[in-house]
Amino acid sequence: MISADNKNSLWSVLQYGTAMIISFITLKLNLLTFGTELFGIWILLFSIWGFGSILDFGLSTSLVKFLAEDYHKTNKVNNYLINTSLLFLGLLGLIIVIAALVFGYIIYVSNTALVPAHLHTDALAVLFLLGAGFYFKYISIAFQATFEGMNNFVTTSKVTIVYHFLMLVSSVIVYILHLSLPLLALMYAVSGILFLIVYLVTMYVSFREFALSTQFIKKDLIRSIFSYSLSVQLTTVIGAMFDPAIKFVIGMHQGAGVVSLYEIARRFATAASQLFYFAFRILLPK
Repeated sequence: MISADNKNSLWSVLQYGTAMIISFITLKLNLLTFGTELFGIWILLFSIWGFGSILDFGLSTSLVKFLAEDYHKTNKVNNYLINTSLLFLGLLGLIIVIAALVFGYIIYVSNTALVPAHLHTDALAVLFLLGAGFYFKYISIAFQATFEGMNNFVTTSKVTIVYHFLMLVSSVIVYILHLSLPLLALMYAVSGILFLIVYLVTMYVSFREFALSTQFIKKDLIRSIFSYSLSVQLTTVIGAMFDPAIKFVIGMHQGAGVVSLYEIARRFATAASQLFYFAFRILLPK
């Protein structure tokens, strides 16, 4: 019989392996559909939300720690931690979305050196739609941390794999039907909504005691979680800032088409680094 730790490891390898393969397939399909310059613009806009996902202020890592400690004592999910974190993530997510929309418009969309004037409307639509998808995925951090805190990486891996397949299906449909970039962004936004719904349904199915209610919200919990999370978050944010900055510099000096080539190399590096990141996350609940 395979132990729980071995199952977690096997599914994590499958998750990141699937993500890497699908990532390169979608990259190829999108390049064939839109060309290097238009897809480079997509990558520039997409990188804004990639950086935004890092800005959970270490809350996901802290939730894994606190939920793991609580579950070890009670063998039940802590509705106070989950509901309080959902409220915080919802409010923080809104702030990040608004700030990213303003930043994206000023730095990218309105910059004719990166986005030609005739693509302004499409780029703005893509920015908003990717923001919507980001927001729903951002809220899902609370549910993902719940399963990881209980050393159940199998469930989070399965949900993540489903999400990556939705992204692959989106790229395939756009490629076959020769659809526009905003429609691809719309499909990504729908994928983000489905990602949250799948997690929510899984929570109700897996834990009978789980409930969503304002009575479980305790603002004092945020302070205790933050005391642990900020130290974790600082190094993550600093590291994550380099990627959007490099893409911006490349795009400004060499054109958006070169950004696509940089993205190919970045995905190779990301696939390798994710394995080390997971090693930390899977050991944390212990």
